[in-house]
Amino acid sequence: MEKIKREYVKGEVKTTSTMIQFISMAEVEAARLELKANQIDENQFSDGEIILAIQQKQKIGAQTIVPIVVDWLIENNFIVTAPQAIKYLVDNANYDNQPLSYKVVGDLDYDTNGKFYLIVASSLKRKVESLYKVYTNGVIKELWVEN
Repeated sequence: MEKIKREYVKGEVKTTSTMIQFISMAEVEAARLELKANQIDENQFSDGEIILAIQQKQKIGAQTIVPIVVDWLIENNFIVTAPQAIKYLVDNANYDNQPLSYKVVGDLDYDTNGKFYLIVASSLKRKVESLYKVYTNGVIKELWVEN
């Protein structure tokens, strides 16, 4: 099947066409197995995303879709575990003179801005100094804490 598009340029008809490529569900399942074998949670990706990765794999001539998916993960969500979220927060924290300890509260959660880890910063003086949302894309939001 092909899709033909006609363009009228200065009285001339210019025709371009593209081939629609069909990807079988067997290819999609094989790609999911590749991801699972490389310890990537294949359930995070829809069939459409897997098909897009297969098409990009074919376009660049790669052997597997794993590098394409890894690029997506790095580009969009480089914080994938709670310890990574704490390390990222510590690396980007503005310290005053008091040491803080950090603890993740709950599991990975999401809101309208994306997925995030909720982290509590506590000190020797107070149980809760600050509350942070560390999003998987690297955005840190400090929540208001009443004294």
